[in-house]
Amino acid sequence: SGGCTTAGGAPTPTPASCSCTAWIPQASCGNGCATVQERFYTRTCTPGGCDVESSCFTAAECACDPNAWSSCSVSCGSGTQTNACGDTRSCCIECGPTYGAWGTCSGSPATKSRTVLYDCQANSTQSTSCYGTINSRAVVVSASDTTCSAVNSSSTGVAGTTHAFTPGSASQPSPQTQTGDAGVSFNSIVGGSYTLVQTPPADYVPRRACYTKSLNTPATGEDLSTTLSISTDNDTITWNEGYTLGNPWVQVTGGDVYSGGALKSYVGGSALPKLFNLNGDGGYPGLVSYGTSYDFDSSPFSYGSTLVSSTNWLVNETIDPWGMGKAGVWDPYTVFWRKFGGPITVDYDGTAIALAKPTSRLTPYVVTGDMTTSGDWAIGDGETIVFLVNGNLTLNGKVTITGSGFAAFIVSGNITIDSSVGVPPASSTPVIEGIYVTNGTFNTGTSGSGTERFVGKGMFVANSFNLQRDLGDDNTTTAAELFLYNPQLLLTQPEAMNDLRIFWQEVAP
Repeated sequence: SGGCTTAGGAPTPTPASCSCTAWIPQASCGNGCATVQERFYTRTCTPGGCDVESSCFTAAECACDPNAWSSCSVSCGSGTQTNACGDTRSCCIECGPTYGAWGTCSGSPATKSRTVLYDCQANSTQSTSCYGTINSRAVVVSASDTTCSAVNSSSTGVAGTTHAFTPGSASQPSPQTQTGDAGVSFNSIVGGSYTLVQTPPADYVPRRACYTKSLNTPATGEDLSTTLSISTDNDTITWNEGYTLGNPWVQVTGGDVYSGGALKSYVGGSALPKLFNLNGDGGYPGLVSYGTSYDFDSSPFSYGSTLVSSTNWLVNETIDPWGMGKAGVWDPYTVFWRKFGGPITVDYDGTAIALAKPTSRLTPYVVTGDMTTSGDWAIGDGETIVFLVNGNLTLNGKVTITGSGFAAFIVSGNITIDSSVGVPPASSTPVIEGIYVTNGTFNTGTSGSGTERFVGKGMFVANSFNLQRDLGDDNTTTAAELFLYNPQLLLTQPEAMNDLRIFWQEVAP
């Protein structure tokens, strides 16, 4: 009673003698107050000395929602935002990801990487495989020109060729078979190192593999192995492999053949008859013997046991039929030298120019050092020429025999036939006749134009044979080397050779 009262139910002011009006709001929520939930009020009090009072009160109209946040202060990246109660917090607007440039391709299988950039999380790295295309083509080329220029320009494909890749390649897409001239394509395959495997039909001989890498990493080369998509994606490799039609092979007529090791001669697919050892003048073929293995068929599924001869006489034999190997030493030169009495008088010392045919005599000519013949040697009826060569022998011309003539060359080194000594593929005329025995290698020589084929008639014995002739497309029908057995030499040979068990043989063709 008697004290000042406050208007609007507000607290009683001090002093109590003051009488005040109701509180009147003066500002918006939070303006001049500690929190936004409060509002600034004033009132007038009497009597004098009470003046005007002011205070902040919690106001119902100023109540806030703490979850009502404003938009982030930035459009991308890190910023702040405020709620209805005035609180602030950090915020982030993700506008990513953005990506860096792809790096170079590397490895096998090949991959490339790039950086992934974010506004509101840690950056990361993205990797993916590199891809490309491999084109592969098998083509026919001439044996006279197997350069990459000829291979790449050939328009004749080898239909039926299977194209695949080795297990060690970056991937192994399913093999494809070439059906025409255009070859095959392996699309969208992972980059990396590849080794091509082409399997052509029988009788095709690989000559040269040429590749071109284009688009991103231009390069050319000669190999069946290279890399794809290194160092840039979407590369292309074009492989062209050139083939000639027909494997070079050797054929014999009428004589026994002995090989102390492997005996291999892929008989031409179109040869008639398709046999390794043909019948001789007596109507029968010779006996074929091998030491470790034999193969007369280019097919991977057959060794050609039915292609041996008309009788298919084939024996696994490791005994030296000449009896010349003593304690594992192959030295027929010394055997013959002793049979002829161990002559010590030297007729030629190897320093002279190429030798023309000498006169006939029953005793052997003795040569120390290498020997080369000059011109064609025609051994006439009744003539005998025997050479003991303690060195290498090169035959630069033909050696032919007429009637009862006889020729023999016993050599400690190698025997080599010059490439000019030969006949065209269709001919079976002998160019080298007689008995030829060497401790070393019998080299038939490479094929020359018009003299591609080697035809020998007589008996040929060597530690190894290097069959170098190649008839190109004619390989399918004709043997590049033909050896004809001549039993007459057993009757015309010098007496010193009579006690040897001589017969035709060929070692490891």
